[in-house]
Amino acid sequence: VSRWAEIVGERYARVSSPESIRFPRGQRSKGVLSLTVSGAHAPMMQHVVPEIIERVNRFFGYPAIDRVAIRQGAVLKSSA
Repeated sequence: VSRWAEIVGERYARVSSPESIRFPRGQRSKGVLSLTVSGAHAPMMQHVVPEIIERVNRFFGYPAIDRVAIRQGAVLKSSA
């Protein structure tokens, strides 16, 4: 979480916060990244989901994420 801005860029990090990654039982790939997105930014974030998946997978170095689940809510700001 502390490296979220580094992974997705400051623009997306300002309006989103990762909550969890859930993998299918017994796997470490094809996971679902759950994001909280502030207010009206959710439709914009939905359009950039492929880019977010690509950036997160590049960060991990393998195809860890297959999907992104978005929910609207308060985005927690990092103290960094």
